[in-house]
Amino acid sequence: MAQADNPFPLGTSGSRSARPTPPGGARTSPQVDETRPERSRIGRRMVAYFLLISLIPLAVVATVTFLLSQKTLLKTETQYLEAIAARQLDSIRTYLYEMQNIASLVAMSPGVWLTLEHDARLSSQAAPDTATATEAAQPAPVNASTASATAESASPAAPTGSSASESPAPDDSAQVPQAPPLLTAPPPHHPGVQAFKQEHQAEMQKLVSKLGFNRLYLVNPQGRIVFSIPQLPEDRLDLLAENNLNSELSDLFKRTERMMSNQAGDFRLDPATGQPALYLSSPVLHEGRFLGIVILAPKNEDIYAAVNNYGGISESGDIILASREGDKILFLNDPRYSSNAAFKFTVPYAPEPGQPLMPVQRAVRGESGGALTTDYRGNEVLAGWNYLPNLRMGLVIKIDKDEVFKPVIRLARISLWMGIATAIIVFIVAFLLSRTITRPILNLTLAANRMAKGDLTTSIDCRAHNEIGQLANSTRTMAASLKSLIGKVKIAGGEISKTAQHISSSTRQQVTTAEQTGVSSVEVNATAREISTTAQELTSTMRKVNEITQQVAVDAEADLDILQQLQHSMGELQSSNSEVSDQLNLIQAKATAISSIVLTMTKVADQTNLLSLNASIEARKAGEAGRGFSVVATEIRRLADQAAVSTLEIESSVKDMLGAVSTGVSSMSAFSRKVESSVEEIIGIGQRLTEVIQQVQGLPPRFDQILEGMQSQSAGASQINEAMAALSESAQQTAASVRETHRMLDNLRRSADILQSEISRFKT
Repeated sequence: MAQADNPFPLGTSGSRSARPTPPGGARTSPQVDETRPERSRIGRRMVAYFLLISLIPLAVVATVTFLLSQKTLLKTETQYLEAIAARQLDSIRTYLYEMQNIASLVAMSPGVWLTLEHDARLSSQAAPDTATATEAAQPAPVNASTASATAESASPAAPTGSSASESPAPDDSAQVPQAPPLLTAPPPHHPGVQAFKQEHQAEMQKLVSKLGFNRLYLVNPQGRIVFSIPQLPEDRLDLLAENNLNSELSDLFKRTERMMSNQAGDFRLDPATGQPALYLSSPVLHEGRFLGIVILAPKNEDIYAAVNNYGGISESGDIILASREGDKILFLNDPRYSSNAAFKFTVPYAPEPGQPLMPVQRAVRGESGGALTTDYRGNEVLAGWNYLPNLRMGLVIKIDKDEVFKPVIRLARISLWMGIATAIIVFIVAFLLSRTITRPILNLTLAANRMAKGDLTTSIDCRAHNEIGQLANSTRTMAASLKSLIGKVKIAGGEISKTAQHISSSTRQQVTTAEQTGVSSVEVNATAREISTTAQELTSTMRKVNEITQQVAVDAEADLDILQQLQHSMGELQSSNSEVSDQLNLIQAKATAISSIVLTMTKVADQTNLLSLNASIEARKAGEAGRGFSVVATEIRRLADQAAVSTLEIESSVKDMLGAVSTGVSSMSAFSRKVESSVEEIIGIGQRLTEVIQQVQGLPPRFDQILEGMQSQSAGASQINEAMAALSESAQQTAASVRETHRMLDNLRRSADILQSEISRFKT
């Protein structure tokens, strides 16, 4: 076997004995300082492993705790902000409901409807063409008891002296007659109006302030403010005038008159005062009559007190009240740390392309909810938002993200410091524990290094009573066993060297024998190849003989047909002598053809006899393997002899037939007498020819058997050839293996020498 097939043969890099040795035969070993132990890598690894084992679970727990705390805190804070937003809206709704109820009470107070009736009465007096209607429409005077019944000392106005004299005496119920259709309101400088305002201005001012309002407007059905606290300019009194149609008061008057119910306006800046105002309106109805509308404005400080309730909100928390104004969103209050944003700061109603809705944009759209999002400043905040449909306002309560997650961050810092403290404690414990393990191991390492240099007399000092002590005892036992082993190896090394020399001489003889076997197998292979070639040629020859025999059978069948025709012709000769001459010529021609065929059959029989003779010779040469083939060749020769005899008989018959034809030509009468005998002879010839044909037809199957035998002999020769080729290759491989074995034995001898030199350096 080739050397490349063995990746680690003796003497190559895969063998320990193949290491280069320095001059003198002794190998060098790493220099180790035996005075002190090396720094322990095991100790460092133990400390690292202890730190990993302690810190990884701590880090996992801290991370999971941080994430869960963050998620839980976010959910809790979101729900908390949503609850605060709902609470703030409930507070605003409650405040609005109370103010609307108070506005309804104010609208039902006698002072208000008497004021509006008084305005209606003055309006009727101011019309020059309505005197009659005015006389019928004088209201009854109001007594002191009715005036004192007004809420919060709101005294009704007493009628003038002239009107009192013209009206009927009042009764206890102080009923007021139904007012006539209201006409054009009197001008502000009308004496009646001035007198009424001077008489009731202080009382109404006191009433409005005590009820929590800072503005009061009484509006008659024609949309004119007939009484106001504080006073308004003349151009602001007519709410249906062209310059006031788009004002908040005009819109509120129209809605209240149309709905006949309490209404609330938008919280906007009042152009008349320049201050924000939230107007509440209530229709004034008395005994089924619509006398006008009372409009009140709560104090702004009360509104902001209901909105800016920061109870339960952290330092960074903020409350924003906003409403839509066109394509903008207007801030209605000042954020916590800004004092100039109310009614000045706006944000777009529609978000920027590709940006989500801000909380204030969601709130003014009527949405409610909460989430971690981005506010109008671009800061991340946790916000809750809600919507107040009565006032068309959106409320947002938000807290900065940093403050929301401040407890989680504090928890993370605590976890970090706990991790650092744990790491320090684990490091100290692991260091002390590693010293108790690594120091004995280092001592054992030094002893092992000295034994590795060959000093087996080294003493091992270890008094530990644990696994390390067991290791030290095992090392002592190993050293003692190694001493004994070294002595035995020295003896075995000499024996190995002698055995290797003896085996080496034996392998040389095996190499010679294997080479001789290879040469012999080559010669046998050549002989088998020649036998295979001869068998193939003989097979080809027998295939041709078979083809010729088949052709002869075909020709013989054709001759048989001719004889039958001849028999028929002889019958016709008996019936018609006139055709004898022509039939004789035909018979002569056919007889001539038969002679040529018989000659061919004679040649085929001779050739077959010759081939069978050659086959018998080759079978004798083949010996035992050709015995069957020799029997077949003998049978073929016998059949060829019979065919030759039959052919001679056919030839004799043909000659007789030709003689008879010639005699018949010369003598027709003699021919006629012999016709019957000739017919009988032709019949006999046909029978014999039939037998010959049958015999010839039996030859092809026998030739096929011979052919199969030849093919089997050729295949056997081919198998012998292949077997000898394999034997030759095996002999070559055996020779190569023996050479490799011889080389390995040489390596073994050299290795034994090296082993002797290595063992000699051990101190036992």
